Amino acid sequence: MARAMNEPLSAAVLSRRAELEAACDRMARAGSPCLPLARAAADGLLSLVGLNDPAVSWPAAALGRMVRPVVVIVGDDPGPGLSRGPLAWKAAERLRRWCAWACIHGAGGEPGDYAGMMAAAALWHRVVLVETSSAHAPAWRRYLGAPGVTILPPPGMPHPVRPVLQ
Repeated sequence: MARAMNEPLSAAVLSRRAELEAACDRMARAGSPCLPLARAAADGLLSLVGLNDPAVSWPAAALGRMVRPVVVIVGDDPGPGLSRGPLAWKAAERLRRWCAWACIHGAGGEPGDYAGMMAAAALWHRVVLVETSSAHAPAWRRYLGAPGVTILPPPGMPHPVRPVLQ
């Protein structure tokens, strides 16, 4: 069963073409850098699973049904000061065992960052994309221990940044 990306305490699995197209439409209107990844899922090139809450259990049943390469997105950057690191995530141990390649993303997103996940998924089939703070990126890299990349902002520029109120 597909679930909304913001539903708490469950893994979000967008699998119906109409849901994926609607998500792509929203991302395009918002200028989301994640659009290339969602577009690849909508085009049937890969499957996406979102873990958006540290209390979420590992979605073993959903993953077991997937035949395409899979990208699991871990949303550990809900806002400034709210990132928790890998040890706070209920699914972390299973994630670590499942992961073949990981991108630890501790910087502001660019479309190319997410387009690269398509190539990684085609090669490795079990890809994890951890969206986290620059402070927790090294902990995620050490914890997962999988090959991959870590994307960080320039030195002295933490992520996420607090918005400037005007």
